[in-house]
Amino acid sequence: DFRIREPWWHLIALAACFVELDTATWYCHSNALIVGMTLLGIAEFRDGRHLTAGMILMLASNFKILPALFAVSLLLSFKPTYFYGLAGCGVITFFLPSLVVGLRKNLDFHQEWLQILVRDAFGPGILDIATAFAHFHLYTAGICLRWTILIITSGLLGLSVFRSRRILWHIWISLGLASLLLVSPRTEFPTFVLIGPAYLLLAIELRNHSSGPLRYAEIFALCFLAYFISLASWRLHGPAPLGPQQKTLGALGVWILALCPL
Repeated sequence: DFRIREPWWHLIALAACFVELDTATWYCHSNALIVGMTLLGIAEFRDGRHLTAGMILMLASNFKILPALFAVSLLLSFKPTYFYGLAGCGVITFFLPSLVVGLRKNLDFHQEWLQILVRDAFGPGILDIATAFAHFHLYTAGICLRWTILIITSGLLGLSVFRSRRILWHIWISLGLASLLLVSPRTEFPTFVLIGPAYLLLAIELRNHSSGPLRYAEIFALCFLAYFISLASWRLHGPAPLGPQQKTLGALGVWILALCPL
């Protein structure tokens, strides 16, 4: 309904979201599809359709491992139907390729995939927080921050599901998406499409739950971070002042901003 007047910062968040979507589609990556499936799976869980949620999140995690952060966290809700959907889809997607390549070859492919995951986890990254800090000769600090972000995020996402009957979904999703960009060694320019939904969800959360001077400080921080990250998109502005690592540092700011309501 175009008669409803949205706050101006919603438009800034939407524009920044489209910048990252443009970059992802330019590189022909599947990241936009993955984040869309992840959001759909979480929405299904929020609305009580736990079986469907488990199936969607497992399918998304088969395309790319990143949605597993949300899929595993939601297991702490101890919803049997969610577990059945997750496990059932996992079994099907694990054995389905055997119909084409055979069981032995399928097992070999999965073994190679696990080896790649382990190698990526402990190998050199691209635009994760550890690699970004290493660019500024702060490698040890980056490694410590990377694991700190992973532990804090996993703990908060899991505890929110385990202890709360009313999860702040906007914050929960934004915190998870920002952390994935920071800890995944495979984060690169097209992967930053994950930050797009975080812009929009945080903008909505600021409208609903913040008030007073703190609200305007958070709004300014969100708009600045959206511009700061978008500035590193070479198709719009050319080289960023801090290089490609500027996007990573901006994602760290979004992660910190998502922590504030918690």
